[in-house]
Amino acid sequence: MRTRSLFQASVVGVALLGLAGSASAVPIEIPASNTYYSVDPLAPVTVNVACPTQSGYSHKLLVGGGFVASHDFAVYENRKVGSTWQISAFNMADYAGDVTAQAECLYWNGNPTSPTVVSSNGSGTTIRVGTTGTSTTPSCASGTVVVSGGYLSTYISDYVPTYIYNGRSGSAWKVSGYNPSGVSQKVTAQVNCLKGWKVGSKSAASSQSSAGIEPSETYAEALCTGTGAISVGGGWSITAAHSNFPYDCLVYGPTDYACDMDYEGGGGVDNSSLAFAECLTAP
Repeated sequence: MRTRSLFQASVVGVALLGLAGSASAVPIEIPASNTYYSVDPLAPVTVNVACPTQSGYSHKLLVGGGFVASHDFAVYENRKVGSTWQISAFNMADYAGDVTAQAECLYWNGNPTSPTVVSSNGSGTTIRVGTTGTSTTPSCASGTVVVSGGYLSTYISDYVPTYIYNGRSGSAWKVSGYNPSGVSQKVTAQVNCLKGWKVGSKSAASSQSSAGIEPSETYAEALCTGTGAISVGGGWSITAAHSNFPYDCLVYGPTDYACDMDYEGGGGVDNSSLAFAECLTAP
């Protein structure tokens, strides 16, 4: 389990890049966050965040996002909505908790002058009771690159799918979920494609088993490597489908994406998780 806070992660991201307020055309990433405090027990909540203007930079762009939630929250929406990153979650606990949406924001001067992030959704997939299902988006168009992705699922009472896979699939985005509830669920994947940047983008991955670390949790972190590469988004994969609830999945510094999950047993099945980072280089 990580001990670094969201606030500390934001500060580290700015400090290590060391470019805030400069006139350089090299982009920097400064996360923005918005927290909804004291969500009632057994209640849903939606929170979103946009990229604010930063002094010293002429351009800004939302490229990805993530979330931090109290334990026992089920996050059923994690995606780009317009110019915001939006998180919807259900508090499954009998006590209040908090949810934070985090936006990954790029800032730069000079060229490129008008890049855009184009979002596309896959066909919604209905997941029958006790089964898994997958939604895959269309591929990003030629000349664009995948920078992030996300999902939206049905929310019916306190029934929310558990997500086995949320990550890139070639130049598309794939989301797979398991339905532990008593009613059918629907899941829809989203891919975010960066256009007009002229960059190289790649995926990085690393894994860490929960065995011997903390029986009730898994943790995985992926690092971007290479000169000038920064992490702008990411995802995860898990081995056990039944009782995993990601509660802390986001860019956690200038070059890494990490994800914590509650693991509530699964019939004694060992469990491990894998993190994926989407890495972007300067134009």
